[in-house]
Amino acid sequence: MKKLVIVICLIFGINSYAQNSEEEYLKLLEQAALDEEYIQFTKKVSDFYYSNENMYQKYYEETFFDKLGSENVKETCTMSVTEFKDWVSNNLSKTKFSSVEEAVSLHENFWKYDEIKRAFNKKIQPTEDMYKEKYGLVIHHNFTNVLLSGERSAYSKFIESKSL
Repeated sequence: MKKLVIVICLIFGINSYAQNSEEEYLKLLEQAALDEEYIQFTKKVSDFYYSNENMYQKYYEETFFDKLGSENVKETCTMSVTEFKDWVSNNLSKTKFSSVEEAVSLHENFWKYDEIKRAFNKKIQPTEDMYKEKYGLVIHHNFTNVLLSGERSAYSKFIESKSL
């Protein structure tokens, strides 16, 4: 009988906890939806993730690393432009680059746009952390999933427009 009472308490406790968690989530979600500053923050983040700068970052990253080849990444990932130019001059055949000039151009553009994205992320990080704390990781995770899904869609359209 004692075991039965414990099992019943556990079942009701788990159900009550899950219900409270769902209620808490919905309450936080409603608060987030009514928070004009949070809405403006998510718009700012979305605008950047769907921007041409971010699309070019993804494009140059994808193109550069595809042509560089995964076996060469570790060796070259921290090289300056001059070092990379020397390396690619001696190792062009190990890559898919058509020329040293193409390799250097992609290298420069990759790092240029990567720095823009890193600067943006660094700038928003404190605010993002504050909202994670305020509204919880589940809401942040949901926003991030929607953001990344939209980014993939925007990137697909960006690639289509480049191939026309």
